[in-house]
Amino acid sequence: QQLLSSLVSQDFSLTDLEVLVCDDGSTMDLRPALRKYDSKIKNLCLLKQEPKGPAAARNLGVRESASPIVLFLDSDVLADRGLILHLVTALDKNPDWLGAEARIESNGAEKSPLRDSPVCKNGGRYHTAAIAYRRDALVSVGGFDESFKMPVCEDVDLAIRVLNQGPIGFIPEAVAEHPR
Repeated sequence: QQLLSSLVSQDFSLTDLEVLVCDDGSTMDLRPALRKYDSKIKNLCLLKQEPKGPAAARNLGVRESASPIVLFLDSDVLADRGLILHLVTALDKNPDWLGAEARIESNGAEKSPLRDSPVCKNGGRYHTAAIAYRRDALVSVGGFDESFKMPVCEDVDLAIRVLNQGPIGFIPEAVAEHPR
């Protein structure tokens, strides 16, 4: 719910957003939580699948999306007010870029061997916690490799295949906070 709350406060028109929540086989019914945002996010849709892993869930979202830009955000990320605007603007201004990567900062508990989070301060990490791709680029490389069943390296694998086709820019003004 924190992610959806952060989307509602974006410096970007919510009527232009298509928000697809991809549920990878959870046992919790997410519909009651999403109903709170029905009036605020016009194009909010819950997509559910049997548990197949994050790569398959993200591919489901890509398949069902209509937007030329697909922004991936992890469910536990808090998007800064300008995150979407900065990423979309960067892709508009750089038509050769196939993606735009946000800066990811950790928040919450102190770092320890058992508590950490993805961080991206200078680009080149390609975490799907907060990154936007041109939909055509995702389709042309075949999407995420669904043999990655855990949330480990499926995003970097995708980025390498996209980078073989063109650049992914880093936008430090686009910020997402990821809890430990």
